[in-house]
Amino acid sequence: MNATLAACARGAVPHVALVLLNEASAASLSPDTVSYNATITAHGRALEWQRALEWHGKMRVRSVAYSTASFGAAIDACSKVGKWQMALVLWKCLSCELLDSNPIIVGAVIGALRRGNQWQRAIQVMHEAHSAGLADSVAHNVALAACTDATAWPMALAMLREPAMNENYKADNTSARIIAVACRAARVWHEGLTSLVKSMTSPQDVAATPLGSVGSGSVDLPTQSGASAHCATEAWARTRAEGHTPVLNNQIVDVLLAGEVRGAFADCTFGRGGHTRALLSRLPADATVFAFDVDPTAIEVARRLAELDGRLVPLHRPFGDLEAVLPTAVPLAGVLADLGVSSPQLDQRGRGFSVSEDGPLDLRMNPHMGISAAEWLQHVSAEELAWIIHEHGEDGDPLVAARIAEAVIVAVKRRPLLRTRQLSEVVQMVKAGHARNPFQQPARLTFQAIRTFLNREFEQLECLLQAALRRLEMHGRLVVICFKRTEVAAVRRFLRAHEEPRQPSEWWERRARGEVEKLFPLLVHGLEAVPWQFRELCAPLVPSAKELHANTRARSAQALVLEKLPRKIKF
Repeated sequence: MNATLAACARGAVPHVALVLLNEASAASLSPDTVSYNATITAHGRALEWQRALEWHGKMRVRSVAYSTASFGAAIDACSKVGKWQMALVLWKCLSCELLDSNPIIVGAVIGALRRGNQWQRAIQVMHEAHSAGLADSVAHNVALAACTDATAWPMALAMLREPAMNENYKADNTSARIIAVACRAARVWHEGLTSLVKSMTSPQDVAATPLGSVGSGSVDLPTQSGASAHCATEAWARTRAEGHTPVLNNQIVDVLLAGEVRGAFADCTFGRGGHTRALLSRLPADATVFAFDVDPTAIEVARRLAELDGRLVPLHRPFGDLEAVLPTAVPLAGVLADLGVSSPQLDQRGRGFSVSEDGPLDLRMNPHMGISAAEWLQHVSAEELAWIIHEHGEDGDPLVAARIAEAVIVAVKRRPLLRTRQLSEVVQMVKAGHARNPFQQPARLTFQAIRTFLNREFEQLECLLQAALRRLEMHGRLVVICFKRTEVAAVRRFLRAHEEPRQPSEWWERRARGEVEKLFPLLVHGLEAVPWQFRELCAPLVPSAKELHANTRARSAQALVLEKLPRKIKF
């Protein structure tokens, strides 16, 4: 039972955990400390902090022994929703129960204080933990982030400079990003980098951080003096202020550059520039890479990178506009589109993309265009919403999609759903009894469906596929990274409509023209009208076990690789 409860905790599905506990009680089985800890964790990850504390309290009532993990799970539940007062109370109660704290719990307490905008208390807890030997790099970085959120950049820099802290603390990649964000907001680039470099223990540590490289080519610390040093340092720090792990990075760059075609490249979903940087690091000095993105934050990152590398051309446009935006004289050797939501978008609660984090119910890739999901839900009908949820999310069960739609509309009539948690709770109530995957966040597919519709993702994909086929040079390559079944299906449908038979000529010569054209619609058009075709170059690229271990968000990724070829069959 405990193994299943642990799975419920990882999947943030407390309703399944409660069913298991009730079944155990009915079978006269007594849940132990591990069982309760998993249940508390499940509620915490579902953002049900009050229920988590309720189960924590039941342990005392039912004479179940507390463990350090019991308090850690309850503190983490409070931390996720910024209930810093309760997190502090629980942390102080640890010693009353004769239990020892640990760096993970300290990090959760500081995280709660950060979410509650209590940066001064976060620093105080950090110092107390350090005195007790309980502070590690994670806790220190959370405290740094608390200062950054509150624009208290002098305190963040002071923490890096403080000798007592640095005895057991070494700045890392996360520290670099936090300090870069703090200093970017305050325009104090040189001070930030100086403090960061001093907190490293060796030059190798500097090289290992995001500030130690641009793309994959290493750069030295700026050594100029005066204004030129400030400008160089600022540009250097700016490009590394955001962090994101691109999926299939090396494999995709390898396949894009494996062809013999000369020309420009287009990264249609720049995000935080991981694929673009990898591509630029292996292209010649006269190359050009066009970077598309509708997210204002992403395109700002692209513009900062373009300040350092003139080969990059940022374009604040949807990738469906590729053909309209790029000059016809520009030959394209490769096109890349990553259809997933980037990690920074998922991690920013203000964007509303994450089901697990409470925030405004927005779901727009460009928050300055169109209307938010919260506003849209106030006008959509139950029938239209059911179709959208089924088409783009709950594609295997139209009845569940209809039930979710009805429940959402009823909830909206009572009061507008303005927060992600509000919508998530409505969907969870509907799906509690018949979720297909008990370890998956119940509202994930509904959020996915609404996001897909609001951003017209499949319309954009269709426009991109058409544009890539027309604009790529012969033997140019298109790589589409998909995360959903429907995305793979859309690319394959387009491929089937634009490929020639691979069978020998005697196969199609013996068949009636209408039969062959039905199987291969491209043959309806003559060679003069459409002289090119697409062909799938290889099996879909998938992440290695090593990549999955480092980046679990890559687990459903697969990259389809299409190559533009001249047509050969005159039918």
